Amino acid sequence: MVEGEIVPRLVQAHAAPVARQACVAGPEIPLDARSALAFVRIVLSRNQDTLGGFVENLRARGVDSARLYADLLAPAARLLADLWDEDEISFTEVTIGLGRLQGLARDLDSATPYNGDNNPSARSCLFSPRPGEQQTFGFYMIEESFRWSGWRTWIETAATNAELVADVRCQWFDMFCLSVSRSTDIEDVATTIETVRRASRNRELFVLVNGRPFLERPELVATVGADAVASCGRDALHIADKAVWRLANV
Repeated sequence: MVEGEIVPRLVQAHAAPVARQACVAGPEIPLDARSALAFVRIVLSRNQDTLGGFVENLRARGVDSARLYADLLAPAARLLADLWDEDEISFTEVTIGLGRLQGLARDLDSATPYNGDNNPSARSCLFSPRPGEQQTFGFYMIEESFRWSGWRTWIETAATNAELVADVRCQWFDMFCLSVSRSTDIEDVATTIETVRRASRNRELFVLVNGRPFLERPELVATVGADAVASCGRDALHIADKAVWRLANV
C-alpha cells in the first residue's frame, strides 16, 4: 500500500508545484516538512529507482549537496526516529531507512570534490559519536558539511575516552564535535568533554554537541560543559566559523 498508493500520491503532491516552477533557481526550490515526509515514504518503500530519482531531480535543478543534507536527508533521519518513537515503524525499518540515507550521503560525498585535508592551514575539527553510541548518521552528515567547506576533519568511530585523549594530545584541533543520541547517563558525556578539554593541545578548544537530548533540553549543553549545540551541519558550521574567528581575534 505504501509503495503502490501512498508514495505516488505524496510524490505527486510534492512534484506538482515544483513542475510549475521549473525555471526557478536552485536555492528557491522549497524543501520543507512535506518534502521530508514524501522522501521518507520513498525511503521506506522498496522502489530504489524512485528514491534515487527524487534526489537526482533536485540536484539537476541546482540544489547542492549541502542543502540536500541540511534540508532533506537530516530531516528525513529525524522523522524516521520520530516514527519509531511513535511505534509507526519497526526498528528494522528504521535500520534499513538509515542505511539507504547513508548510501545517498556517500553518493553526494563522492560527487563533491573539495576536501580541506590538503590545506595544512585550514581549521581543524575532531568528530566523534559519544563512546558507545550506535546512531551515527547525523554525525557523518555534519562532518561532511565541514569538510566540503574547507575544514580539515578527523573522525573517530566507536572511540573510547582514551582514544579521544590520544587524538587531541597528538594533533591540534580548533574544535571537538560530539554526537549524542541517548539521553541516559548524560554525566558520561560531561566526563568525556572534561577529559578531552584537559588533554587538548588547544587550551581554547571549542566543544560543539549535537543530538536530540540537547535539542529537547538545551540546558544540558551547559550541564555537560559544551560551548554550543547545533541541529544540523549548516547550523554547526555557522556556529563553528563564528567561534573560531572570535577566538583567533581575541
